[in-house]
Amino acid sequence: MSRILGGQSKGKHLINAKNTRPTSGRARTALFSILEQDIPYAMFCDAFAGGGSIGIEALMRGSRTAIFIEIAHSAIKAIQENLKRTGFHHIERDQWQDTQGRTAIILHGDWFKIFRQELKFDPIEILFIDPPWNKVSVTSILQMLEKTTWLSNHCQTIIEHNSRIEIPSIEGFCITDHRKYGDTAFTILQKTDSIIPHSSKEF
Repeated sequence: MSRILGGQSKGKHLINAKNTRPTSGRARTALFSILEQDIPYAMFCDAFAGGGSIGIEALMRGSRTAIFIEIAHSAIKAIQENLKRTGFHHIERDQWQDTQGRTAIILHGDWFKIFRQELKFDPIEILFIDPPWNKVSVTSILQMLEKTTWLSNHCQTIIEHNSRIEIPSIEGFCITDHRKYGDTAFTILQKTDSIIPHSSKEF
């Protein structure tokens, strides 16, 4: 089981989806420390969401909306159960809401196909991507980031990946931060034409 680490519902236990690799508590704590100033009121997207712990943590810390994208039916069920555990109720089709008006949107399908579709929501301001490390290549993710219209002009994209892999720079983005936590690493890319020096830290 995972648990909410901060914000509303802190300490609440969440179920993990079957056959997934949840982000460790240590890495999640570090991630939300990095994003602390940007999370409130943000449009957040949890891609390859698994049980949804990252997106739900973002909602508990003040994001106005979180989009969960997941292809596995069992993981969709886990996200739904975890939303119920944190005070959300189903309102229509793919949408859930809590008493404070925060919205969760669950999209069942392949992230690559969904991100090729026309955007039906506000542009994403924070995108978290944690794909199966042995099944999805970093190159294919970067190619999709270059093409999709789902991202706001100032969107931050966080890719969780094996720390032995180095994320290359791509056109239209610059790497603003890179952190290592054992076998796990986060690389943060900013959607901008400006070049910002990035830091690299290992913990």
